[in-house]
Amino acid sequence: MLKAQFKSELKASVSEPQKLKGIERVIHSIDAKQRKSIMLILFFVLIGLAAISIIVREVTPATGINSCKSILYSAQKYGCFEQLALSSGNISVCSYLPSGEVQGCVNQTALKGAGLSACREETNSSIANECIYNMSVSVGLSSYCTQISNQSLESGCIYNAATSGYLDNGSYCSEILNTSESSDCRIIYGYDTALKQMNRTYCDVLPNAVYNSLPTSVLVGSYPKLSNLSFIEEVSFSNLTYNQLCHYSISYLSGTQANASIISPPNATSENLSAICSSSNSTLRSSPACYFTNLIDNASLSNNPKACLAANNTNYANICILAVAYKYHNSTDCRYATDNSIKGICISNTTN
Repeated sequence: MLKAQFKSELKASVSEPQKLKGIERVIHSIDAKQRKSIMLILFFVLIGLAAISIIVREVTPATGINSCKSILYSAQKYGCFEQLALSSGNISVCSYLPSGEVQGCVNQTALKGAGLSACREETNSSIANECIYNMSVSVGLSSYCTQISNQSLESGCIYNAATSGYLDNGSYCSEILNTSESSDCRIIYGYDTALKQMNRTYCDVLPNAVYNSLPTSVLVGSYPKLSNLSFIEEVSFSNLTYNQLCHYSISYLSGTQANASIISPPNATSENLSAICSSSNSTLRSSPACYFTNLIDNASLSNNPKACLAANNTNYANICILAVAYKYHNSTDCRYATDNSIKGICISNTTN
């Protein structure tokens, strides 16, 4: 009897809060003001979790257009549409983006696996054409250019393929609207083909005309061995025809230089050339070699590379700038060079 009574008294002595467990016990133990503060904190935590949920939905490929539409915030919503287009390969989804972002979405979707067919599925011809152009540049296939419906853009695509070195058919050059660019395209393709195959027969069909519309860098830019200063100086001092330049380039690459005789200027210093020119008749003094020698002398003496820009030939002007920069070992002079490959050579040789 006493034992039962003791248990009953002990049970009664345990307070109600002690029976509570976990969060209930904590809440019960704090006053009303503290509870209000905790509720506010919980509220903001829930808001944060909701925001995180939206962000996760943005970066996770959406399963459907409706799920993207349900997102409240514009940036996340557009991100959802873009992810959906990329993951599904369906460029029609790009139309849900703002007009300024549709082209980029279509381009990326085509590049990420949807391919050229995706470009052709685009109903807006302007966007479709830009998509095809972008695909041609990105994958290096000039055949894509002929599928562009805008002839001006098609011309630009083909010419870009030629100057970038991935034109795979010279007949495409005839599709270029600009007569001069069409002619240059055929020259570039013939020169590139000759050097890639080391086949001089392609040189023989190039014009026997002195190159003027095409700077040397366009032709030799894809061939690092031809971009050295020695080669550029040699061809820049010479009135070579496209045919001769092609033959000489092959000789230079093969290491034989069997056609070195086509390089006509004497192997002389600027000072020697100045003496030769000053004592020669008027015809020789007005020749390109003497003209260039006088130009470089004046620019060098006055340490004025900008004076080189007065040259009537861009190749002469760039070599003149090189000469001044080398003489004074000043890489800042190189900025006047109008040809990027020569500018790079100039800087690398005056900063050591």
